[in-house]
Amino acid sequence: MNQQLHERKQRVEQRLKKYGISNTTIQYLPYLDFDPTAFQQPTTVAKRVIILFALSHGVDGLFARRKAKRWLIKEQLWDIATPDEQAFLSAIFPSQDDKMSYSWNIEAAMVLNWALNKTNHLSEIVEEIAQSNFQDFWDSVPAVGKSTQAYIENACYRPLEEIFEENIVNELATSYFRDLLFSNAPDTTTINRGVSFERHKALNWVRQFSGIAEWNETDTST
Repeated sequence: MNQQLHERKQRVEQRLKKYGISNTTIQYLPYLDFDPTAFQQPTTVAKRVIILFALSHGVDGLFARRKAKRWLIKEQLWDIATPDEQAFLSAIFPSQDDKMSYSWNIEAAMVLNWALNKTNHLSEIVEEIAQSNFQDFWDSVPAVGKSTQAYIENACYRPLEEIFEENIVNELATSYFRDLLFSNAPDTTTINRGVSFERHKALNWVRQFSGIAEWNETDTST
């Protein structure tokens, strides 16, 4: 087990250094261990992908929101969307802040889709909505309005170690950026903060970090 954790430590630290975070050293090896039984059920993750996709679609306007809402209702997913998500898709004139916030949901949806092994590739955390990610996502997720049954019923995880390591990389990136706020130091990384944070939040939810199972209560403290 220690050898496995040492190897994981090296992989995580190497990725962080590649992005420009060279002063992060993981001293406490048990931090890199995880409980595979704590992960959400894959079908639950698949349903969340569909909801996030619907929300990102809804950013495009009133008719898009109406279509997304009808889709979730038809697929019996409306009731598991959060109250805020339901309010957004029901809104005639949502705020610009809400539209901006929900536009980022596509990044969370893409990393969850990757976690479900629907795509083989996940881009580096340096660019927003990488074209390769988006095309793979579009090819593997039902279009808005289409049946989601097969997508949900056939959901299964890729190796959990890969999901966990992606989570840890982005958790440590979040910690790094929070430290910058207090130190006023310059950002020397190549990381897109928005992309990294969406992955951090989404994968924290997947493994129910701090025992939290609800999407809207997901803890992103580090």
